[in-house]
Amino acid sequence: MVGDADSRVATTGETPRVSDTSKAPAPARSPRQDRLGLARLRALGFELSELDTQHVLMCGAGGESCICLQPLACSARDDCSTLEESTVAFRAALERPAAGHKVYCDQAEVGRCEGFQYFSFRGDLHRNQTQWFDAEHKLVAVYSYSDYAAYCDGAARILVEGDLPDCLSPERQQLFCGKGRPPLAPLQALRFDVLSNSERVGPARGR
Repeated sequence: MVGDADSRVATTGETPRVSDTSKAPAPARSPRQDRLGLARLRALGFELSELDTQHVLMCGAGGESCICLQPLACSARDDCSTLEESTVAFRAALERPAAGHKVYCDQAEVGRCEGFQYFSFRGDLHRNQTQWFDAEHKLVAVYSYSDYAAYCDGAARILVEGDLPDCLSPERQQLFCGKGRPPLAPLQALRFDVLSNSERVGPARGR
């Protein structure tokens, strides 16, 4: 319905050992290569461990509360969806569900955050996802939460695809269903999720 297919692939396994990134700094990347904004995240003080060419693990103290980072697959194919395509598909599924595929919605909304827009959905068996779009309404990042360690081979409950926008004040523009507060600003949500303990249930939401 929304987001890349990669964000819906759930794998399980033992949590990999997180390396000490302070011992061997990662090689510099060009802006074109840094599809995840890793240089910016390091400059903000996040500790990152690169698992392979596609996956980076960002964890709190002691390897807890990890977030899995990976590129947005549609960017390489140049076929990322637009905000309009995502919301039209969602509303069609909500209002005219296929047989046996009713959408359970706790909250779904669109909004803006400075030069970006978002579509956020929470429901369907603990599914939580916020898609971020640029000024041209093209998908640039997806923030997903699972109720179990579904990402980076069982190391993380949260998956970030692409480069999250650096904006500060999300504002709801339209609520499709449910109720609740808008999501936190993207980088504020990262800090909250990394610093909170691993037993907390649910992704960062606005207060």
